Amino acid sequence: MHCGIDFLLDFDGRYWDVDSSTPPLSPGPIADQKDDGTIELVSRDVAEFRSESGSVVRLRRSDGPKDVGLCS
Repeated sequence: MHCGIDFLLDFDGRYWDVDSSTPPLSPGPIADQKDDGTIELVSRDVAEFRSESGSVVRLRRSDGPKDVGLCS
């Protein structure tokens, strides 16, 4: 299991997933959770992560259980 930006992302008291409309993330800091940035709540179910490196990732509130297996 790869631990990307949405692995157990807890923001606003809820878990979040990368929105399916977001282009696939290339390997690098944001994909590997090594990029600092800010998260802004856009609406009840939508948030955006803006990294210091300039990437923007749209997030949607997770509707189901999260797989918390080990990262590889």
